[in-house]
Amino acid sequence: MIQPIVQINLIWHLWPGARNESATLTTPEQGSEQLQLTTGLGGSRLFHALAIFFTAILVLVAIVQVSGRLSLAFADRIAPRINERLEPYDSQISGVAADWRGFNPVLRAEQIVFPAGHLRNVYLEVDFLQTIANGSLVFRRLYSEDGAIAFVHTPAGWQLKNRLDQSLDIDFLRLFELSEFIDASVQLLAERDGLEVAYGVKLSLSNVAQNLQGSLTVVSPAAEETPNQLSVDFYPSESPQQTEGQRINAVQASGALTLPPALLGGTGLTLTLPLGQWQASPASSNSASAGSSGVGGLKVALQVTQAPWVRDEQMPRVDAEVFLWQDPDPERVLARIDTRLTTADNPSLQLPPLFAELNLGRLTQKSSVEQLLVQQAPILRVRVEELELGALTDFANQTFNTDAEIAQWIRGFDTRADVREIVAQLSAASELSFWAQTEAVNMAAYRGSPKLVDGSAEVFGDMAHLGITVADNNLTMQFPELFTAAWPLREVQGELMLLFRPGYASVRGVNIEARSGQTRLRGSFATSRPEARPEQRLTLALQADVISAPNARPFIPYKLSDGLRQWLLQAPLAGDFSSVRLAQHGQIHVLGGDTTRRRFELMADFESAQVRYDPAWPTLDRASGSVHVAGRHTYAVLDDGLTSGFAVAGANLHVDANAQMLSLKLQKSAPGASALGLVLGSPLHQSLSFVTPEWQAQGDIAFNASIAVPLGELGQSQSKLQVELDTSFEELHLSMPNYRLYWEGLFGQQRFSLPHNLEGQLGGRLFEQPVAVAVTHDARHLRFQVDGSIAAKDIFPLAQIAPIDVLSGYTDFTANLQLTMDNSAAPHLNVASGLVGMSVELPAQFGKAPDVLVDSNLEVLFAEDHQRISWQYQGSDGWFVLPDEGSLRVAQGAVAINDQPLVPEVGFNGLVVSGYLPQADLADWVSDAGDVAISLPMDWQIRGLQIDDFVVKGLHFADLQLDGQSNSDGVIFQLRSPDVVGSIDLSDDSQLGIDLLSLRLPVSTADEEENAAAVDPIDISVGRALPAAKVFLNELVIGNEPFGRWKFTMTPEQTGVRFDIDDVLVNGLSIQDSAVFWDLQQNRSAFSGTARTDDLATTLPLWGYAPAVMSETAQATGNLSWAGSPGNIDIIDSEGELSLAATEGRFLDIDSAQGGLRAVSLLNITALAKRISLDFSDVVGGGISFEKVRGDVQIEDQTLSFTRNLIIKSTSSRFELGGLVDLRSGELDAQMIVTLPVSDSLPWYAAYLTFVNPLAGLGVALGERVFRKPIERMSSAKFEVSGPLDDPEVVFSELFNKDIEETDSAGERLSPDLLEAPASQTEDGAGGP
Repeated sequence: MIQPIVQINLIWHLWPGARNESATLTTPEQGSEQLQLTTGLGGSRLFHALAIFFTAILVLVAIVQVSGRLSLAFADRIAPRINERLEPYDSQISGVAADWRGFNPVLRAEQIVFPAGHLRNVYLEVDFLQTIANGSLVFRRLYSEDGAIAFVHTPAGWQLKNRLDQSLDIDFLRLFELSEFIDASVQLLAERDGLEVAYGVKLSLSNVAQNLQGSLTVVSPAAEETPNQLSVDFYPSESPQQTEGQRINAVQASGALTLPPALLGGTGLTLTLPLGQWQASPASSNSASAGSSGVGGLKVALQVTQAPWVRDEQMPRVDAEVFLWQDPDPERVLARIDTRLTTADNPSLQLPPLFAELNLGRLTQKSSVEQLLVQQAPILRVRVEELELGALTDFANQTFNTDAEIAQWIRGFDTRADVREIVAQLSAASELSFWAQTEAVNMAAYRGSPKLVDGSAEVFGDMAHLGITVADNNLTMQFPELFTAAWPLREVQGELMLLFRPGYASVRGVNIEARSGQTRLRGSFATSRPEARPEQRLTLALQADVISAPNARPFIPYKLSDGLRQWLLQAPLAGDFSSVRLAQHGQIHVLGGDTTRRRFELMADFESAQVRYDPAWPTLDRASGSVHVAGRHTYAVLDDGLTSGFAVAGANLHVDANAQMLSLKLQKSAPGASALGLVLGSPLHQSLSFVTPEWQAQGDIAFNASIAVPLGELGQSQSKLQVELDTSFEELHLSMPNYRLYWEGLFGQQRFSLPHNLEGQLGGRLFEQPVAVAVTHDARHLRFQVDGSIAAKDIFPLAQIAPIDVLSGYTDFTANLQLTMDNSAAPHLNVASGLVGMSVELPAQFGKAPDVLVDSNLEVLFAEDHQRISWQYQGSDGWFVLPDEGSLRVAQGAVAINDQPLVPEVGFNGLVVSGYLPQADLADWVSDAGDVAISLPMDWQIRGLQIDDFVVKGLHFADLQLDGQSNSDGVIFQLRSPDVVGSIDLSDDSQLGIDLLSLRLPVSTADEEENAAAVDPIDISVGRALPAAKVFLNELVIGNEPFGRWKFTMTPEQTGVRFDIDDVLVNGLSIQDSAVFWDLQQNRSAFSGTARTDDLATTLPLWGYAPAVMSETAQATGNLSWAGSPGNIDIIDSEGELSLAATEGRFLDIDSAQGGLRAVSLLNITALAKRISLDFSDVVGGGISFEKVRGDVQIEDQTLSFTRNLIIKSTSSRFELGGLVDLRSGELDAQMIVTLPVSDSLPWYAAYLTFVNPLAGLGVALGERVFRKPIERMSSAKFEVSGPLDDPEVVFSELFNKDIEETDSAGERLSPDLLEAPASQTEDGAGGP
């Protein structure tokens, strides 16, 4: 069945001279502008049928015209027959009536119904004469009061609803040209994806004297706030001289119209046209083309209101300002369009001006839409200059929804380029073609297109083809679906052609020449990309003259089998390839990894190459030969080459399918160092893991090898490494530093096969002694048994500790080294020996003579990051750990004596010593010069070492617990026993630190006391051995007697030892800031300083003397020296000077002293005063008080003399004592002057006055008041003191003389003069008390 198709085409042609209707509008303020608005509504067979129908009526009318138009009276009777003819088209006409208007028949119909809609109250007047003249139906008047026409969107586009195969050929341009009046209203219904939109369209058009006038209005039934009406008005020419053919003089358009998403497939638009106008230029009287030009313009805004390809918040808006002008050539209309793009959040983007040229030449011959579309010549040409695509790309990326197809393309390409010029043209058949000149093109690869960087090219093409002509000196290109690396190309020439059609795309490159580095490349390629991925193919052919291995890698496609591609990329490290020919053909994507549908071939010669045929094996160096990659196999012929020093000239290599296995056979002799390198640098090391890089070998090894190497990453190949290796050698020197073994002159044979099957018998020298080695194996282990001899000097390097000078000699040993090949256990070395022939020079139980057999054992565990060494010897059991860093310092260890080793504390790196010793003598371990018997080259700790009897210089300390620590800061010992508690700090190299909480020393025995006077308690050898030290004794006890606190510094000097006393507090006596010097050349000691106390009454009993004196302060300052050590001090034999002083005290009466305390008679001033024959009871009855006591003494030749008299002064009395004391015999030879004031009622003064002059007593009172000084002077009395200290004799000598005769140390009187000394010589400068 033939179905009618309705097409409606409305075209306004705006150029002069055309047969169709035209109108112009001139705007003086703007440049020439041109506007074309074309709409079309295709006809349908229904209208064709109507045309036939009306033609038939016209013919009938023409026939009956002669008969007086009588047949029109029967028009209503033929309507059923018309409907009968229309029934196959689902169409119907009703209310038919006919009439005549002049010569023109008129047809009226109340309703015409067809599948796509209906028309009501239709009025048609046929121009009878024009119809006869044109041979086709011509309407004079056309009117429709109401109607509706429905369209539906299909994959083929917009079509009439219900009759998708209907069409109607109606020339609407001709209709408008020939019709005198058209007035029609119709509702257009558009349906898409189940949604329907209605627009009301009203056309009113009149044609008077070939001038068109009217309007076209389109109304959208949208909401009131939505723009819903667009109007176009046509104005006729008002000039009587209008050129023939002028149809429209001016056009104006305005309004706005909403296009909902249902109409445009989900995209909603609002078109706003504030004002658009066109004005034709005035006619010229002297030119055929005069008046043909015109100007116009419009501003238009297009707002996207809804679109699936746009982000909701970024709906774009296009604002365009169009300037139109008509060229003097009537066939061209020119335009300039300024466009700005904006969104809600992004800055606006101003595009460069677009210049357009509309060529209307071909439209002067044909006017129908069908005729127009067959024309191939361009009717529109557009040109843009200086466009920066990056900004446009960024705008699109910010605007478009990432899920939209167009956004994916734009984002995928991410194009950046400077477009110098774009020219595009559109033919009347809607065929688009373009050309562009671009620079600085940067475009990402997307869906098969290459990535371009900094390219320049001419681009041309159409909607189905794209061509690129490249002539660039600097271009980077990459095909990511073919090659992983980009190609930096120079001097590029070539052509690329891209072909597009629905579901298919292809790229073809021909005549491509370029330079990459120093390599000249030639090639071509072709790709086809249908939608089915398995059918997408690539063909590539490439040739290169000379190219280095690194530069060739970018040209290896990754669409190869994984193993082959990785091998081609990684194997060639260096070298030059020449005569390179490369070809790739096959599918780009393969299913299930089936690479058989893709083939790659490569042929090349190479020289000076370095090939790493597998990452786990040593490289092939200085290789030359040829290589051929054919499909999945690689073959190579080696003319020359080395691998780890092995020559492989003439070898044939084969890499099997997918680069899984490389086969190689060798029979060579090579240096031992090369053999070690082969083991270390290959998977052989997995089976011979005990071989380390530190090993070194000298000498040749002959071998016969058959090797099959699995390629690729270890563990991925299904094949296994296969090695058969037979070796023999003579005079091979092998160094194994990690085991501290150095072999010389090795000879023998070995056989090896995987996994770790090694066996053989070897001989040679180790430690400069003959040695025999047997190598065996089992399922898990390799074992080396070594029988030989070792010197003492080699033991410590073997144990990797610093030498200790306690061993000497040689001894035999048997060593067994066991290696666990699955690495489940560390290598283990056991060395056993009886040590016969070796001496051990250690104290006590640890020493050994060379001929004594002592079974000993040494074990070494070689862990990955450390080594553990343990031993058993002579009651000692120990172990230590060495870090695997070549250091000789112990990381951690423990030694126990007669006990089990302790576990070191966490964080301590050193050796812990513990255990038990019945006796230890310090002299056995430390000499008098400070040298120790054994020095440990490591940090150490002594923890709880128990010593029953510790002997130091004859002193025995029982039950001593010794703790200590040595580290980088020094050595500290802690001592704890009943007799000593404290520490000795050796941290400061310049001096010791002795800090004892308590020290108890024994008292001398009876025999020792008898010899005490003759024997110095400290031998001079001790002084010579004294180190520099800071000493603090918190509590010193000798026997049971406390000797206070001592703090001093010992400093050895050139001639002796200096003791700087910081603080000594002994029995109430304090000594500070003093010094003792022991002169070791003369063996004499000297003290210089001050001794202080507070109350002598408290201090004297502590030293065994009676409390003869009370004082607030007392001190003695001076210099004393004596023979012998500082401990040999004796006042009697000392020499020197002392200054004595005391304040605020009292000399007590100690006659009744109890407790057996010795009296110091020289200080017993009270007893001396009592021995005076006169009565002093009122003065000395309670002892003699004083404010100040001062005096200087000198000790020399066992005699004490007062170099400055001892003066005892108080507020009421004054005593002055001078003279000599024989310290050996205790005899006194002294004088004492006693001075008391008269007012004290002194008895001798009163008696003297009475005896001389009784009347003088009467003036005592007056003498005391008026002549106080003279009387006081006369109150002094001198006494002679002699006899022993314990029982001195005091004899009155004279009155009124306070001068004491000076004596020398021998007791001779130096100044018998009793005259008064000058006042300036008195003690207080006042002439005496």
